[in-house]
Amino acid sequence: MDKKEKNPFMPHGYLEPFNSLNRLNNSVNALSSDIFIEFTEENRCDLIVPEDLSKDKYFFYLNSLAYNDATPRGDLAREIFNRWILSLSNFLKLLLQANSEERLAHRDWEKEHWDFWKSRETIVLGGGLTMGYLGKKIVSNIAPYLIEINKNVIIPRWRYELPIIGAVLNVPGVVNGWILGIDFGHSSIKSQIFRVVNGWVVSSRDLLVSKVERNFLMMDNNFSCDKKEFSTFFYTSLHSICRKAIKLEKISGLGISIANYIQNGFVVNRGLYGNLDGHMTNKIKNIMDLYSINRKNFSIQHDGTAAANCYFYSRKPAVIIFGSAIGGGFPYEEPPLKWSEFSYTKL
Repeated sequence: MDKKEKNPFMPHGYLEPFNSLNRLNNSVNALSSDIFIEFTEENRCDLIVPEDLSKDKYFFYLNSLAYNDATPRGDLAREIFNRWILSLSNFLKLLLQANSEERLAHRDWEKEHWDFWKSRETIVLGGGLTMGYLGKKIVSNIAPYLIEINKNVIIPRWRYELPIIGAVLNVPGVVNGWILGIDFGHSSIKSQIFRVVNGWVVSSRDLLVSKVERNFLMMDNNFSCDKKEFSTFFYTSLHSICRKAIKLEKISGLGISIANYIQNGFVVNRGLYGNLDGHMTNKIKNIMDLYSINRKNFSIQHDGTAAANCYFYSRKPAVIIFGSAIGGGFPYEEPPLKWSEFSYTKL
């Protein structure tokens, strides 16, 4: 990455909320994971959905049908995936090649913002939705388009884990040892412990995955909830993860990626995690103290920014994460730790 390059989305070193890719032509309505929930609900009978299947499993059910089912219900599953791929194609064309009229329709961005995206040379696609059948379709349908417009396209093996890996890369003060990584998403909270050897993140071990209960769809753009109840859930989850981690290894640091904008360690008052109060960072560090995790070895970042840490050394990189919503990010400062997807392993 060219460290001297000015980033209009990060004038102060962190992403501004107008960066939102969800709002770009209301793309969240076509590309969030919620469309698979809506589609499955609307076609339950034709898809023969098991009565006891929870909504958070719908995507995996459709994925299995698209891969393996040669009957009409398999065709129906493939239809929604093909529709998503078409939406992704249109989204990327708008993002990377918008004409003057299209640019004017999105008033949050000025010419410098559009030009910045157009100038990205490395496009990394990741997130849970880029796995499985959709991952296969992205390789065959989307990658050729990106190559055609002279982009270096990366669809990494560990694309589902980029935010949590990148969060750990940004943790200072640990050259050798173990770092706890946590990814607070809109659908789940994922945690792992990461081994660091001579400044390189070399491996990880899965810890806990907790479901995030939400009563809204991402496309509704209404993230209100009982703030006290949500805060209790957040910090209780953090305690549970820390207890699990220290039973396995001596933890020297904590890296958090979160599906919300973070500015100077403070959560921006929007999105689900915007329901947490402004003292969130201090509360997290107090919990670190309880578990003898050095509070100086701590980082919390927006999930897109965290994911982009993984590609700091690439040429003009941008990372786009597709999951519950669309997360976009760019690396800003060189992370304290290094990582290579080719030498990284799961324990």
